[in-house]
Amino acid sequence: MEFQAYNPHMLESVKLDDLHKKISSLSGVNIDDASLIQTLALAKEIDAEYAKLNEKWKQARQEILAQQMSH
Repeated sequence: MEFQAYNPHMLESVKLDDLHKKISSLSGVNIDDASLIQTLALAKEIDAEYAKLNEKWKQARQEILAQQMSH
């Protein structure tokens, strides 16, 4: 329990609903993939990495929501 004494920030995986799975697939941002966490952890500019991921996610989300609206 010594590790917990340092009050680390824990990253935990959550189960995605269908919409988030579609966005993840289209955007290429697989939040279930440990390599994503590794990429963020090793990034020299973490804010820039998050900005890239957010833009990919945003574009995919807009495309999927537009498809849903047209049906």
